[in-house]
Amino acid sequence: MGSHFHTAHFDGKLTKSELIKQYNAFVDEERGEHGSGAYSGTFATLQGLSILEKIFNSEREASEHVEKNTDKWGSALAVQHKDVWEVYTKSPTFNGKKFNSSGMSVVSLDPNDLFRSFGMKSSKCIATEFIQNGSKFVLADQLSEDQKTKLKAILEPCAEENRKFKKLNEELRILVSKAGDISADFTTEDIKSLKSVRKELLKTKANRDKLLAKLEALDGRFGEKLYKKEMEDRGIKWFVGGWVSE
Repeated sequence: MGSHFHTAHFDGKLTKSELIKQYNAFVDEERGEHGSGAYSGTFATLQGLSILEKIFNSEREASEHVEKNTDKWGSALAVQHKDVWEVYTKSPTFNGKKFNSSGMSVVSLDPNDLFRSFGMKSSKCIATEFIQNGSKFVLADQLSEDQKTKLKAILEPCAEENRKFKKLNEELRILVSKAGDISADFTTEDIKSLKSVRKELLKTKANRDKLLAKLEALDGRFGEKLYKKEMEDRGIKWFVGGWVSE
């Protein structure tokens, strides 16, 4: 049977004895939900709880230490870590709203929630709003008219190249599928079409990617000043982890 790294978090203000009490209660809850078998995939498969009196700078550091210093059939290990979050205190709006990846208005200040147009690696001041018959691009309200004009000058041809790319890609898929079907009649004209479509597809992709690189650069430059983030200290947390059997 296998194992996986199982974790839980507890209030950092708990004393060691309080932590053990809450951990045991948590284990009992897991037993109630998943049973108490030796391969239940819960903390119940481990031998109690060990506590290391050390405070790590982040949850990632705490997790890495616990993961490396616990093993299957051993005990769970608890350590503390600083609970510091990077939060956005300023971000743009789009038609007066903030957007998440599904195009719905949300209370979110993280630019990573914005829809990635055409596979953009990042998007700071371009969002996509989904409407009844498709979608439309929305630019950040805080942009100047000159900035919006410059973005649109790249965004619109980029969108056109993207539509062309999708159409050609579908044509190529159909031709390749036909070529792989031994029962289909794949003619000389089909071979010519396949080569022609593939050549045009590669050309379109190159044009689209070139425009996309320009769009990403402009989006990043214009959007940089639209965001502000700060570190928020939320105190200390207990991190508990161990390799449980399953």
